[in-house]
Order: sequence, then structure tokens, then C-alpha cells
Amino acid sequence: MEIKLFRVNHLFITNQCYLVYEHNTGILVDPAWDYKLINGFLVDHNIILKAVLLTHAHPDHTNLAQQFAKTYN
Repeated sequence: MEIKLFRVNHLFITNQCYLVYEHNTGILVDPAWDYKLINGFLVDHNIILKAVLLTHAHPDHTNLAQQFAKTYN
């Protein structure tokens, strides 16, 4: 199992998003703000997203949850 850290920024806030993955399946934790960065890694490494985990409901943790859920069904 591996963990990929994504540092994402919006205005004056920097936050972290994590991808926990093994082989070609993964779970995304707190996706926000930089869809191209996160999805680019998924595509480049042939990782199929199986779930999105939100640790809490602030926008800096939930901003892209719906988009990833829709993209990866």
C-alpha cells in the first residue's frame, strides 16, 4: 500500500489531499481545488478510484468530492 500526498492551494490556504492506493485501485481523502493535479496522477498511474473519504465538511476538504465521485462512478 502506498500513500501519495498532494499539496493543494486556493487563495491563501494550503491544504493536503491524500491518495491511498495499492496496485491499480485507490481511495482519495479530502480532495480539493486541483483536479488536474490529482486526476493526472490517477490517469498516469492507471489507478481506478474506488472511494472518496471526507474527514470533515469544510470546503478545503470537500471541494472536488462530487466531481471525483461522478467521474469515477
